[in-house]
Amino acid sequence: MGIGPSQNNAEKHLVGKRVSVSLEDMGCKGAIISSDGWGSSDVDYMNTMMEVGNRNISIVGLKFISRKVTFAVTNEYSDFIVNINKSKSRTETEVICENNPDSRMPGKHWYC
Repeated sequence: MGIGPSQNNAEKHLVGKRVSVSLEDMGCKGAIISSDGWGSSDVDYMNTMMEVGNRNISIVGLKFISRKVTFAVTNEYSDFIVNINKSKSRTETEVICENNPDSRMPGKHWYC
């Protein structure tokens, strides 16, 4: 399921509710969500994680988190986000496949 962030705050909360209801209706026991972007899209992302978690569906997030930019908002689900940033400098690079998860990821980089 692909969802883009809205600029309207009321719609930001609607996105999380629709995703969580869809997962619940499909009988999902867990979900992995990812986000690409910073700032306003963090509101959608964290709200969606909260809505899914509130329906007792296990949730894990994937996100590129750099050394310079962290989350605009956080909540109790922030601890369940895996940082997919693999560069040694902790910055976004132009190296193919260096900014996405794979089996070569050196350990787990949890957001704290």
